[in-house]
Formats: sequence, C-alpha cells, structure tokens
Amino acid sequence: MTHIKMKQKKGAENASFLRIAKMEDAPYILEIYNDAVKTGFSCGHLSEVTLITVIDWLEDSSDKRPTWVIESNQKIIAWFSIQDFYGLPAFNQAVEVGIYVSQPAQHQGLASMALAFLDEFVISIGASHLIACIYEHNTNSLRLFKKNQYQQWGCLPQVASINHKRYDLLLLGKQLF
Repeated sequence: MTHIKMKQKKGAENASFLRIAKMEDAPYILEIYNDAVKTGFSCGHLSEVTLITVIDWLEDSSDKRPTWVIESNQKIIAWFSIQDFYGLPAFNQAVEVGIYVSQPAQHQGLASMALAFLDEFVISIGASHLIACIYEHNTNSLRLFKKNQYQQWGCLPQVASINHKRYDLLLLGKQLF
C-alpha cells in the first residue's frame, strides 16, 4: 500500500502519512467518527454508529470516491473521504468532502493538508467542485474550509435538529476549474 508523506506544520513532532483506508482500519475510523458524533458539531448522526456502518462505508469506497487515513507513529489519527454529491449523474463533477481528525491530533494542520491533497486528487479524477456541508455552529470547521478557499454557497436554515435545538446547515464549496 502506498504511503504519501504529508508536509508537516511547523513544530509538529512526528511525520504523518496518508494512504487509502483498508478494512482493518474500520475500528479506528469508527472511534474517530463516534468521538465527532458525541460533540454534536460535525456530523448528522445523533448517536454512535456501528462497526458494520463503517465497513459499509469502506465497501462503498472506490478508486474515484475513496476513503483515506492519516497515520502518525503507525496510529490512525484522522480520516477523510469524498463521495458523490446528491447521487445523480448530472452532479458527477461535484464531490462531497468529509474530514475527521482525532481529538489529540486536532489543530496540527492535518485537515488543511488533506484538503490540499483533495484539490489535486479531485482534478485527477475529472471532478471540478468540492462541497462540504457544515453546521453553522461548527466554527472550527467553517474557519478551516474558508482558510482553504471554500466559499459559502448556500444555507439550509434550521434544517438540523440536535438535542432539541435547531441549527442551520451551510453548504461550502470550491470550484477547481
């Protein structure tokens, strides 16, 4: 399996590598994702997902819509993926981005490095648009994507309900060509 060394943020202690996720990575992806579920900030699930769900995600991955993991010291510290946006042929030029970083590895530049990698990868598969769906109250993710030249393309007002509170879902996008 090919490992791609990622550029390190100044002051980062250990080298990080990214590679295509394997089925054996499912428990680590599950742990990172379920930690995100608990925050109520970054995903649409209201309760933890199961290992079977993550295995389904990995089985649905393909050469043009893969899932990657980021490793440091042989430990998975983040994962990210792209998937079809809206699932209809008219939207084949657009992919939806998801990035999840373990709590201890956050704020080290890994998500920005993943987004930079995705810019190049998405062009290589002939897609032109990256889209991220982010809750308006997820200020860290909004900052991350805006820092990486994503713009707000839309707002679905009060469409999400988490813990009996309603939240806006923002659509952020980036057109590559």
